[in-house]
Amino acid sequence: MEDRLSKISQLEKKYEFVLPLDYKEFISNHNGEDLERDTFYFRNSWGEEEDSVVHYFFLIDSENDYDDFESEYEFWVVDERLPKDVIPIARDPFGNLICISVSEDSYGKVLFWDHEKDDDECFSIIADSFTEFYNMLE
Repeated sequence: MEDRLSKISQLEKKYEFVLPLDYKEFISNHNGEDLERDTFYFRNSWGEEEDSVVHYFFLIDSENDYDDFESEYEFWVVDERLPKDVIPIARDPFGNLICISVSEDSYGKVLFWDHEKDDDECFSIIADSFTEFYNMLE
């Protein structure tokens, strides 16, 4: 656990963001372990109710690129596929992302990124915090 917190701190310094404490506690305690509850509901950018599933959370120091937090961050954010203040933390089975905002005006909000929608409609707010998001999983 201490190693994960240290690695998270290194990533925050390297990429110049600060993750919300509730997410850091989750990842340091669970590091993406399989969830018994994985379904969530939200309103998309058009106001329609949708549901999705957490396929997996990205791991700290994974042996695989596809689920490694840093590899995913570099692919999506460093390579400018996502804004710098949106941190991908998980994936659904359909190629969409669950992200956390680290921007000043929406810090800590959990977002759903739909890869099939246009830029101005691709993000939907799922929850106001990671704790709220985790608690809403069914």
